[in-house]
Amino acid sequence: MEATKIELVLDGLDCAVCAAKINDKVNNIEDVKEATLNFASKIMTIELEGVDKKEIVIKHVTEIVHKIEPDVTVSEKLHDKYVKKTLVLEGLDCANCALKIEGKIKELDDIKSANVDFTTGKLNIETKVRILKPQ
Repeated sequence: MEATKIELVLDGLDCAVCAAKINDKVNNIEDVKEATLNFASKIMTIELEGVDKKEIVIKHVTEIVHKIEPDVTVSEKLHDKYVKKTLVLEGLDCANCALKIEGKIKELDDIKSANVDFTTGKLNIETKVRILKPQ
């Protein structure tokens, strides 16, 4: 039988004890081979025994989450897409400041890459766009 892997984002989950309860209950769902909830990223990875039970399992997981944490939003993580953007930094006249800007941009969440070209005054960034399917 073919296995299926799904990822669900549990947006608003802020209780580690509740996360553990959710993880335990999801692991007891029929057709769930293994479920792991990463509390830091709020992403639950579920491996199913087959491909035809995906929607039923997602519905069941959503019900479990809402019983334990009613305000948590459950969305299926479909994929991450990166978008490249170029921004013009008008008035940039300090190479040291350009390096500081580049460094701070790189520290931001969902930034894959950032580069300030001091000679052209352009900031090139590649950032993650999350595509979610609400449940």
